[in-house]
Amino acid sequence: MALLDDIQFRVYRSYVKIPLVFFLPALMLMSLWALVYFGANHPASWRLVEGQLHRVLGGYIEFEYADLGPSLTRVRGYEARMLTPEREAVIEAPELRADLSALMLIGGRLEFDEAYVREPRVGLYFNEDGELNILRALGVDKREEDEDKGEPVSVGFSRVHLQDADFEFAETRFDFRVPDIVIDGGSVYVEPETVLINVDALDIARADFRFKPELFRFDEERGDWTFEVRDFALRGWQWANQGFAVEEVVADIEGFGLRFGGTMSFPDEAKAGGGGMFYDAWGQLSAPYHSPLLHYFLQDNLHFDIERLDLEVTGSLEEIRGQGKVKAAVLEGNGLFFEDVEGTLELNNRFVTTSDLRASFYEGELEVYEAFFNILKQRFGAYARMEDVDPALVALDLNQDQPFLHGKMSGEAMLTGELPVGSEFDPERPYALLHAAHSRFLQVEVASQVRLVRDNDLLFPNQELVMERGSEVWLDSWRVGVPYARVRSGEDRLQMRGYIQDIASMRLADYAPPPRFWGTLADMAPYADYFGMGGLSGPATIDMRMAGFVGSPELELELRMDEPGWRLDEANTLVGDGLALDLQIDDGDVIITRGEFDSNFGNLRATGRVGWMAGPPEPGAPQPWPVWEQRARQPVDLDVEVRGLELALISAEIHPELMATGKLDAEVELGGALQGFAGAFDARWEGGSLRGQVLERARARGEFNPRGVELARSWANFGPAGRLSFEGRYDYDGELDVELEGQSMELGQVRELQGLPMALSGQGRFHLTGRGTTEDPIFSGGAEVQNLGLDGRVYGDVAAAIHTIDGVVHLAGGLLPWVSVSMELPLDGESPYYAQVGMEELNLMAFMPELRDNAMLDEAQVTGVSEVFIERDFSRYQALFYLTQLEVESRGRTITNRGPVAVGYNNGDLIQFQQATLGSGGRYFNLTGGVLLDPQLLDVRVEGEVDLGLLESVRAGFPEYFPDFFVEATGSAQMDMRVSGPPENVLAEGVIDFGPSDWDVRFLPEPIALQGGQMIFSDQGIEIPRERPLAGVVIGGQTRVAGTIGYLSNQPRTLDLQMWSHNMSYRIPEMVQLAFDTNLRMQATDWQRWETWFVTGDLNILDGLYTQQVRIVEQQLAGRVLGAFNRRAQRYEQSLFELIPALNDVRFDMNVRARDGFRLQSLVERLELDLEFRFDLRVRDTLVAPRISGTVDVIDGEVAFQGESFEVRSGTVRFDDDVGNPYLDIVAGADVRNTCRESDFLDELSSNMTLSSNLDATGQEYYHIIMNIRGYLDNLDLLMESNPYADQRDILSLLLTGCTVDQLTASSASRPTLEIALGPLLGRLEREIQDVVKVEEFTIMPGVERTQVRIGDTLTRRLSWRFQLDTGFADATGGQQYQLEYRLSDHWSTELSERSRTETNQFLIDLKLRYRLPLD
Repeated sequence: MALLDDIQFRVYRSYVKIPLVFFLPALMLMSLWALVYFGANHPASWRLVEGQLHRVLGGYIEFEYADLGPSLTRVRGYEARMLTPEREAVIEAPELRADLSALMLIGGRLEFDEAYVREPRVGLYFNEDGELNILRALGVDKREEDEDKGEPVSVGFSRVHLQDADFEFAETRFDFRVPDIVIDGGSVYVEPETVLINVDALDIARADFRFKPELFRFDEERGDWTFEVRDFALRGWQWANQGFAVEEVVADIEGFGLRFGGTMSFPDEAKAGGGGMFYDAWGQLSAPYHSPLLHYFLQDNLHFDIERLDLEVTGSLEEIRGQGKVKAAVLEGNGLFFEDVEGTLELNNRFVTTSDLRASFYEGELEVYEAFFNILKQRFGAYARMEDVDPALVALDLNQDQPFLHGKMSGEAMLTGELPVGSEFDPERPYALLHAAHSRFLQVEVASQVRLVRDNDLLFPNQELVMERGSEVWLDSWRVGVPYARVRSGEDRLQMRGYIQDIASMRLADYAPPPRFWGTLADMAPYADYFGMGGLSGPATIDMRMAGFVGSPELELELRMDEPGWRLDEANTLVGDGLALDLQIDDGDVIITRGEFDSNFGNLRATGRVGWMAGPPEPGAPQPWPVWEQRARQPVDLDVEVRGLELALISAEIHPELMATGKLDAEVELGGALQGFAGAFDARWEGGSLRGQVLERARARGEFNPRGVELARSWANFGPAGRLSFEGRYDYDGELDVELEGQSMELGQVRELQGLPMALSGQGRFHLTGRGTTEDPIFSGGAEVQNLGLDGRVYGDVAAAIHTIDGVVHLAGGLLPWVSVSMELPLDGESPYYAQVGMEELNLMAFMPELRDNAMLDEAQVTGVSEVFIERDFSRYQALFYLTQLEVESRGRTITNRGPVAVGYNNGDLIQFQQATLGSGGRYFNLTGGVLLDPQLLDVRVEGEVDLGLLESVRAGFPEYFPDFFVEATGSAQMDMRVSGPPENVLAEGVIDFGPSDWDVRFLPEPIALQGGQMIFSDQGIEIPRERPLAGVVIGGQTRVAGTIGYLSNQPRTLDLQMWSHNMSYRIPEMVQLAFDTNLRMQATDWQRWETWFVTGDLNILDGLYTQQVRIVEQQLAGRVLGAFNRRAQRYEQSLFELIPALNDVRFDMNVRARDGFRLQSLVERLELDLEFRFDLRVRDTLVAPRISGTVDVIDGEVAFQGESFEVRSGTVRFDDDVGNPYLDIVAGADVRNTCRESDFLDELSSNMTLSSNLDATGQEYYHIIMNIRGYLDNLDLLMESNPYADQRDILSLLLTGCTVDQLTASSASRPTLEIALGPLLGRLEREIQDVVKVEEFTIMPGVERTQVRIGDTLTRRLSWRFQLDTGFADATGGQQYQLEYRLSDHWSTELSERSRTETNQFLIDLKLRYRLPLD
């Protein structure tokens, strides 16, 4: 079928498309096919073909057997081989098959559409001349053309399928082998000048690579670099003559994840200028921490865990250029670890450089500005900045355990060095050892300040250290050195020079001078505190040299202080004269050759030796070696001398509350070991004090050892306070054997006792012995006090025996004749003290006179027991009184108990009634709860029958709980109450059932007789239920009250009470007497404020009488003038407003009614009233400024004036809110007799100021007068009529004188009737004024024609009078006037006046009702 296709072949570099159409007979076609088929399959034919291929290619292509298919296009070959001209195998395949075009062979070209090769073995090699074998086999690399060979043949495989192929490539410097290759669809084209190989995709499970050391310019001793590639995936690989290109290669190389692509060529010597290899590639790499791949280059000096490395590389065998970005989880070099490395890299031949690299470095951050790394020589350098790096962790990874360096270090430094290489002897490298000896792994120079902030205080107290710029540190394979360094900490400065240490042996170099440390310390205080010399302060200089083993060096130290200070507290420091300390460390012993401290507050000298730490190890001793390791036992041999030490300076150090003063001299021989001292001491103390107690002299001598301290007989003389002596033994394990004695102790002089609440006095002594241990001591002995006094009062003698049982000190004794006392003092350091006081009929008022200051108590006597618990520091105490008998006299009543009484008293703050049944008069109640004294707080419960007479006692102690109007109460009440809260906001809960009782209050004339009732207390207020109201007798009438009252301060104190009463009576002697009923409701928004009260309801007057008699002339005037100094007590009656001042503010809206029982009897000089009223009034607002509406009707009565009686026929007073201006309508009548006689007009004077005479035949004896008063009070109309007729003047004259006007004017009378009537009185006055009469006003103004006399005075608080006499008869002002005023209240008053004129012989009577309006 291929013959029918279009065929292309090459003819002289041009192509001609020739369509072939065979129209031959089929027989000839079959004959030709048979000839070709059998001829081609003949072995001679294939040998001919092989020869022709050899002639054309130069190499050999051979088959053991070949078979051409019937189609003449499919070829199958077995044991096929491609050989170089030298017959070196290039490709060997057990079997291959291909589809070819025979016609292409005619044109000199073999082309296979499909080629299948099974298990081929391909080996590509370069010979010594740099020629690739496959190119030689195909004749591509020939330079000369053989004309006899003709035109070379081209071979092409458009689709090649390889199965289980074995591929091997070898170059003089590297080679690789792929043992198992499967290619599905590659292509190969061999042209006369070109070989093209293309593989679209290739997946290889394994490949082996080997690189010769000369490729990397390593010595041959390094050996080959071999590694294995797995999971190799290739895409887009193309070979063109002497190079290849690949789109992407993905592989796993010894744990390295590799992905790359690019081109690589191997030009001949002419093209490469000497031969070589060129490449241009990109790649991505990830690497594990442990992999042998790079061990060839880095040995074990560098490890890394690369998450991603992106590279772009170009170059040749002579040079390489590239750049990349790296991100690595960890990078380790020479034992140092860098984490989270990230930055950019540049590759310049053998150098890897970076200018932007960051990493985490030992808990800090590292940033590299400029750095390089020589891959081949493994040298590096960098300028880096670190932040918060922990140098102790760095040193630890360098096999240097330096925990004192822990902290955070920051700064900038320049680093150079190289990774260590082998230093084994090599004859070809005679200077390897010398190079290793002088090569430094790391050399650091501080570029800026490097600051270390430590998180510990090991070796020295400084927290912050700063290494100054220029300081150097270096590290090689076996040493660490510090040529020079300057370190500062605050104001402290330290320099170090010449420090070289062998790392392995930890010894300082003995071939160099010893390193020197010197500097200044601004303040010795922190160092003194750190090394146990707390209090020392001031500047110091130090100079130190070291040698030998670093962990236990040979050291010499000199410390000097010119003005050493000793710090007493934060504000006070004592300055000494000088301090010198010279010490050495030799074989672990600290030797103090000179220790001197001089000052004006004491001197100290110390010399000796302390075995402090372990000595250095012997040469060759195995590790571990001691590093500043303290000895298990540290022996001590010191001599210490103290002279003139002021104890006040060290008192607080011994104990904060010791407060010791004075001077101390002491010698101490200190031996033993730091773990247990031994030695002797002798201390003397003079002229000081102890806790404020004067101490004249004291001395203590003894010895001490690791077990304890033993005192010889020591003593302390406290002057007037007494003398103490002590001796014995105390072991550190707590065992003791001591004896303590006190003599001549004046308790009042003992300062420790002066802080007690009561002042103690008396003379005491004691003797104690102690055995056992501090945890379980046993004390025994005794104590006694003569003339024990408390607050200046001597109670008697006290004696007590002391002994210890089970860790408790027991004291038993007594204070006679008052009480017996026993005490328990636990020694466990935690339990409180305990005391028990027994009392037998103890008179508390005599024992505790201060109780008489309590107003509740008159006398008190108890029998019982008191138990007291006291905290060890006396900060708190608790007392429990268990009394079997209690008898208290209070305000005339005797209070006793029934059963035991248990009362607690806590720390003076709380009184707690645990059990108490108390009473008086046979009535008892239970009292439980408590009273907090400061601040005041109640929580008590009262249950039982209470004698109300006890309220007087309670009021004496707590007057703030009682109102001012309460006087006293008698009777009883059944109570079940709980009272709690502060006094200003007491909450009461419970019930009070009142029995018969009397309550005396100030504003009522007689006590309230309460018959019964109930009050319920709750947090809502007080409720008096209607079913059980408070019932009793109030001012003579039966009364019931019910309602609610609010009393809590945090709630409205409202009031809503209903009061019913019957037949109440109210009486003011000689003035008012009332009997009335009430039905009132009393309300208030705040019952403490009277102005919020509002009273509504009805007040019905059953019977009432108002009586008033005022006889001014006969009683008051004469009595006051004649008996002015006859000062007999007069009864003073208070008004209702004075009795109850709150009525001034209470608002009312009530009805006041009197049906027919209110009577008025009044006598004011010659005006006499006797009236009976009926009224129905409404009273509103306050009583001092009321609004009254309603009417007052006169039922019956009469009015008498001048001895004449007027019968009231009708009378009405109507109020229209204005109480000062009512409307009046009164009608009264009377028969008046004419009593005038012309013959004896002035002969007689009647007692009721009327004149009498005989009438002539024409005079009338009686006049019937009717008087009508009508109108408002401020505008009254007075109408008078008479029968027989008389005008108004005669009617008035008849009423006043009993005569008509004509009769008076026709007589010889020349002066007013009132003046004639007062004539005897005036004469009597003239006789009495010879004595001094003191009245408010007494004025006589004499004259030739006129004389005036004025007399006035206040008779009572409400009644006053005034009299004026004028003798100027010719003057219009002549005459006399009498005035009487009575004050009804502060604002209301009435005024009655009478006046006569001499010129007209007229009388003027004026009756006024006055209201005084306050304007302020």
